[in-house]
Amino acid sequence: MSEEVKISEVIIDRSKWRCGAERAYSLGDDDEISHGKGDTMLLNDEGYKCCLGFACEQLGGCSEDELHGCSVPMDFMDTHDDRMLPYLIEQGSVTYRSTRLTNSAMKYNDATDL
Repeated sequence: MSEEVKISEVIIDRSKWRCGAERAYSLGDDDEISHGKGDTMLLNDEGYKCCLGFACEQLGGCSEDELHGCSVPMDFMDTHDDRMLPYLIEQGSVTYRSTRLTNSAMKYNDATDL
């Protein structure tokens, strides 16, 4: 019997959220929007997380040490294949792959026109 995972909410601490364009938060003439510093990752060197970093931490029980330096949840699986993140990663025919939720979250987190 498989256990269904229900996602009710993920709380994003905007003071530690990294999203959008590559540069700091802007609402200039080009309408690009971003927030945070550094690369968009689950947890970057500056201590900022993308939305999936918050999801992995809150719903998957991942520690900041485990998330540091990972760009996507699949990176987490490379070093922690004993733990699944069922709402973010699924078993493919040969290997693991990102779920539709993960792909959508990456698209919206990295959008420059929110």
